Amino acid sequence: MTLVAAAAEHVKNTHGHLDILVNNAGVAGDPWKGNETLREKFEYLYNTNVFGTAVNIDAFIPLIKVSKAPAPGRRIVMVSSGLGSLASTLKNEYPEAELFVPYSTSKTALNSLALHYMQQLKEDKSAVVVVCPGHCSTNLNEYVGARDPRDGAMELYTAATQGGMEMSGKWIRSGEELRW
Repeated sequence: MTLVAAAAEHVKNTHGHLDILVNNAGVAGDPWKGNETLREKFEYLYNTNVFGTAVNIDAFIPLIKVSKAPAPGRRIVMVSSGLGSLASTLKNEYPEAELFVPYSTSKTALNSLALHYMQQLKEDKSAVVVVCPGHCSTNLNEYVGARDPRDGAMELYTAATQGGMEMSGKWIRSGEELRW
């Protein structure tokens, strides 16, 4: 049994359901610091940012589906990045995205994954919300981010606790809806 499956089994045996799942696992860089191939960069980032998130969500969906929580419960919150916006990429709103192509595209893939889960869970009245906490100063970026991590955490809190099904399919940052 994988760690994710064991975690889902533990929640099932302890609580019987799950109301809110926040996917905040992510990586931005690489562990090799310059010795990796482009393929290794993509594999490293996609394994965590996309594949790991999908495996985690799939393991917990059955527990979300049996939740009896009223709004704002029954939701999945996924952490993305403005660098993953196709609309922003086309308008070159984040020129620095060119420096982080594997990361940016992994977040674009994560956004697409969120839309698929949104469609899958719509009939179960479970919302899927994507959050862009902004460039927060955390260990993800060696503490060089411009925002206080508490502000980014507030974005996640808001996405997890505010509104009902109208939140599903939204990609938010600072209370504003971003363009996919």
